[in-house]
Amino acid sequence: MSALLALLLCLAQAALCLTQAAPSVAYELPPTRMGQELLSLRPLVAEVRTLSVTSFGIGTAVVRMRVERRLSHEGPEAGAELVVFAYDGHFLPRGRDLVHLLPFRRGGRWRVVQLVDGRDRNYRAKLAATRANLALMTIEDDARRAAAAMLMVLDFLSAPDRWTRDYALGELHFLAVTRKDLFTPVVRQRLNAVVTASPDDALRRGVELVTGIADSVPTPVPSAEPEAPTPP
Repeated sequence: MSALLALLLCLAQAALCLTQAAPSVAYELPPTRMGQELLSLRPLVAEVRTLSVTSFGIGTAVVRMRVERRLSHEGPEAGAELVVFAYDGHFLPRGRDLVHLLPFRRGGRWRVVQLVDGRDRNYRAKLAATRANLALMTIEDDARRAAAAMLMVLDFLSAPDRWTRDYALGELHFLAVTRKDLFTPVVRQRLNAVVTASPDDALRRGVELVTGIADSVPTPVPSAEPEAPTPP
């Protein structure tokens, strides 16, 4: 009985943790959370196969899954079986999905912080974006990584599929607000080329809006160093 009580308590804690991680829609996160902001938490990123799902009727399920392909540089390798706490109804037996997992307390258990359903029609595009962001995280220098992120966004803006272009536009907006210095004349020239060549009216309007935001965001001014006290 004590073991069952401990399991129920653990499930309740997992449900609370999952709810706090995604307060509105399960696993639905802003664009930058799929990129470097989320990856900075060093999650296990992998394509997994669901082996079994056990529902406990409180909105939480225990999912046994096998790592088919690990994309992150650390964590259990292909073939490893994991015990994962997740929202009930989000994993199907024998389904293959892309997940970002973080450890849940002790005992080698995990919780889901990002899920891309294998049945998602944009699965391949989201997988490509994830792999690109993982590659960016291998660049240790912040300035070089930010510049490489901008190059990735510029490439994605010209992608043939709508999801990748929309994703890139979301990331571009984030950079316009947080890294105005990246909007160099060369970058602006490439953005103009994208706008000119793209038949996507929504993309053109979005790029024009974002460049306007970059122009309006004030450049951060470093705080002055405090003056040394004048010796008596």
